[in-house]
Amino acid sequence: MEKTILITGASRGIGLELTRQYLTAGCFVVASCRNPGNSDELSGLKHEYRDQLEVLQLDVTSREQLSHLDASLGSRPIDVLYCNAGVPGSKDLQLGTLEAEQWEEVFRVNAIAPIMVAQRMLPRIRKGNDKILAFLTSQLGSIGNNSSGGMYLYRSSKAALNAAVRSLAVDLSQEGIKVVLLHPGWVRTDMGGPNAPVSVEKSVMGMRQVVKAIRQDQSGTFFNQSGEVLPW
Repeated sequence: MEKTILITGASRGIGLELTRQYLTAGCFVVASCRNPGNSDELSGLKHEYRDQLEVLQLDVTSREQLSHLDASLGSRPIDVLYCNAGVPGSKDLQLGTLEAEQWEEVFRVNAIAPIMVAQRMLPRIRKGNDKILAFLTSQLGSIGNNSSGGMYLYRSSKAALNAAVRSLAVDLSQEGIKVVLLHPGWVRTDMGGPNAPVSVEKSVMGMRQVVKAIRQDQSGTFFNQSGEVLPW
């Protein structure tokens, strides 16, 4: 039976590669992003996989757009939801120059919006076969791994996401829904930069394997793309 995968932030980088790999695997993919018309790569995939790909607009911080996306899906169940959309925040902000408004915006996108998306899509996940919620986080959100400081906005937003997703896993544990946090590695994307050691293809391939193999007793675990468990 054809699986349905919903991906946020699908216009570039990891989200785009997730879309490409799941299409190649024969899945039906709902690829969402803020500005679908601005992604030539996504448009190219739509042309190639006309019957397997639906491209929908979604700013994950917009309640109205999330409601519209949900309505556009009709009665379709979702097997795997990838909450991938995120922002790095300004890398120039250091102690002494932090601004609350920018911090709040990073939190809205990285920590709050993924849970809102999952909450809205939960009835579809319940009807799916795989019943998996996957959240793209970062090793930089690990408090135990923080030995270099800095990056206040991004680190704290991902740590908050990790905590919220852990609660989500506990709350859904009796329903057979599996929840996973994924650190993709330092990946060569617009966010990771050209000197990052991990290709986007390898990162996505690894994360797909982690998601495919996830067991119910591992729900709520923080993995990297190689399947290694990371400290909170």
